[in-house]
Amino acid sequence: MPNDPGRTLVAQMQQYTAEVTAEIDRTVADVGQQALAMLKADAPRKKGKGGGKYRRSLTMELSKGNGKAGCIAYAKAPHYRLTHLLENGHRTRLKSGIYGKKSFVTGKPHFAPVQAWADEELLRRIEEVLQK
Repeated sequence: MPNDPGRTLVAQMQQYTAEVTAEIDRTVADVGQQALAMLKADAPRKKGKGGGKYRRSLTMELSKGNGKAGCIAYAKAPHYRLTHLLENGHRTRLKSGIYGKKSFVTGKPHFAPVQAWADEELLRRIEEVLQK
């Protein structure tokens, strides 16, 4: 039947779902790129020669699976080992090889603030997409 209202409604809903899904995917990618730029700007940088390798190793990957779009920011090898230490701080040994009171490097949170911003921004922008 060419004028079946049920099929017409289903077709329109499928088209709407595809459009919204595509718009949300674009929004996730856009917020992810902005978050990566903020992350690189806030990341700690070693002063002097060879500084900035950790910052340059930061990258983002879009993940799509099970109908869910996501964005993952991480540091590429071999600098991924530094992420936890730089974010949370760590103990160091003194030149004598012992741990002392002054042997703690304070962390510089750079992933956590960007994650909080990205969560809020993505939620706000997805709400805008759904209100259109």
